[in-house]
Amino acid sequence: MNEQQSYQRMLIIRAPYPYGRKFVYMPTDLHLVASRLERSGISADVCDLNMEPLPPEEKLREYDFLGIGVLGAPYMAEALKLAKRLREATGKKPIVGGPTTSKMTPAQIGKVFGDHAVQSRGNMDLEAYLGRDIVPLEGVSFADSLSRVPEDVLRSYLNEEFSLYVSQGCNRNCFFCAADKDMKEKYRDINALQGDAEFVAQKAQDLGIPALSVYLSPLDTFQNPAQ
Repeated sequence: MNEQQSYQRMLIIRAPYPYGRKFVYMPTDLHLVASRLERSGISADVCDLNMEPLPPEEKLREYDFLGIGVLGAPYMAEALKLAKRLREATGKKPIVGGPTTSKMTPAQIGKVFGDHAVQSRGNMDLEAYLGRDIVPLEGVSFADSLSRVPEDVLRSYLNEEFSLYVSQGCNRNCFFCAADKDMKEKYRDINALQGDAEFVAQKAQDLGIPALSVYLSPLDTFQNPAQ
């Protein structure tokens, strides 16, 4: 069996908030990854441990691959505990990825996660692990993935601020900034962005939510204001 046939189902998990309370923030980044995988022929589910429990071990073992989205450095300890738990339950090493881990060297990842996880620093790593090309991020809408979120969870997400992916990258190279920098800014396909906006607006209307609060970074809005 070749690699492309081996990996058909993936579960992507958001590690829990590390400061001892429930943190409601829609994981649009993970739903975008799931949507990319779906369009590339891999069934992908998202589990936000801030909102729902980890599936039982027998369910976890049904997945061919497991991923952990590390939102920032404070989540690292929780991600390590989760990686150990997944490895013990399934025998599989989960992939760890996200803004923080993508900027770490393999040696640094090894010091943190030991033999409990493997690192994904971006498209090339993910494609190598899954054995196939993954469709580009800029042209994908998260609507299909988000449509599978339970209604009570989606209501909680939409009642709070959430992020909407508009662009990434900056042509500056400021030493204090953690963004992808010293590169030309990449914008999303306008049809994908419109699809996301229309989906969440319709869901908010269906759920009786009168207003939505969306986070955009200064790079999204001020780097190239005309565009």
